Amino acid sequence: MRTNPRSIAGRGPLALGALVAMAATAAWAEPAPLTPEAAAWTVAPPLDDEKESENISGVACQPTAVPFRSCLLVGDEKRYARTFALRGTTVVPGEKVTLLPKEEGDVAWDETDAEAIAADGAFYYLVGSHALSRGGELQLSRFFVYRVPVDPATGAPSGAAVRSAGLRNLIEGVAPLRAHAGQPIAAAGSDGHGVNIEGLAVRDGQLYVGFRGPVLDGTAYLLRVAAAALFAGQPADPRLLPIALGPGRGVRDLAAVASGLLVLAGPEADQGATFALFFWDGSGARPRLLGELRKGQEAKAKPEGLLVLDEDATSYRVLVFHDGAKDGAPAAYRVPKAE
Repeated sequence: MRTNPRSIAGRGPLALGALVAMAATAAWAEPAPLTPEAAAWTVAPPLDDEKESENISGVACQPTAVPFRSCLLVGDEKRYARTFALRGTTVVPGEKVTLLPKEEGDVAWDETDAEAIAADGAFYYLVGSHALSRGGELQLSRFFVYRVPVDPATGAPSGAAVRSAGLRNLIEGVAPLRAHAGQPIAAAGSDGHGVNIEGLAVRDGQLYVGFRGPVLDGTAYLLRVAAAALFAGQPADPRLLPIALGPGRGVRDLAAVASGLLVLAGPEADQGATFALFFWDGSGARPRLLGELRKGQEAKAKPEGLLVLDEDATSYRVLVFHDGAKDGAPAAYRVPKAE
C-alpha cells in the first residue's frame, strides 16, 4: 500500500487521522536483514568512564572540508559530550564539552539524559529525553535542548553550550503528545506510553525531534520546530509528523541525507519489535523500509546512534553505535536505496 506523496504538515485533523490509521494498519513485509561490513571498527584510546562507554546515545559530525574530523558523541548518563574524529576505521575520542555544570547557584544538576545529536555546519544540537526516569521521577535536567557553536572552517566547538527549556511546552501543546507528557515511559511488562525522545536531525534550520514513545497503533512521531526560534524564545512553529514504523516500534535515532531522513527504529519497550532502518522523504506517514538491524553481540547492546558515512546514487553507508556495549561497539553497514 502507498500513501499519496504530499506533505502532511498542512492537513486538517480528520485527513491526517485517516492517513495515519491507514498507514498503521497496513501489513509490513518481512524486512531484509542488513549485514555489518567485515572490517572491524575500534575506539582508541578507549573511553575510560564506564557510564560514558556503555551508554552512548547519540553521534553526529560536522560537514567540514576535512570530513569526520569534528564529531561529537554523548552518553545519556553524563553531564558532558565528547568530541571525536574518524581515522580509517578508528574512532578517536577527544575533549569533553560541558553541557550542564554540576551545580548552578543552589541547583545541583543530574545527568542530562541526552539522547541524540545533530549538526548543521554552524552548531551541534543535543536533546534530552524529556521523559520521566524509569523510576517515575521528574528530573528537570532531562528537559533541555542544547546548542553548541562551532568554528565554521573546522567544525570544532568554539563556545559554551546554550540550553533551551522551550521544547517541553511545545510537546505539551500538541496532541497526542500532550496526553502522554509526564506519563511513565514504556517498559517490559508495563502499559506506559510516556513521551521519550531518542532521535534528532536538522535540515534547513528545522530540528526534527524523534520520539521512541509514545507509539500508538503502530505510529510513532516526529516533531519539527524552528531551531533559531526555539533558542530565541520565539514561536517555533511546531509541526507534528506521524510516521508509521510498525507495531511497538519507535524512533531510536535520525540522520539527515540528501533527500530526506534516515530513521533508526526500534522497540518502544525493551521487548517485542525489532530494530530496523527506514528512509523518509518528508511526505506521507509511511517511510520506506531499508532493512532490519541485528542487536549487538552483547546481550544488552541496542542500536542507538546513527552516523551517515557516505551516500551515493545507489546506497547509504552508515555507522551504528550501540547502547549497552563497551565504547558503543561501532559497526558499519552498506544499505541499498532500492526498494
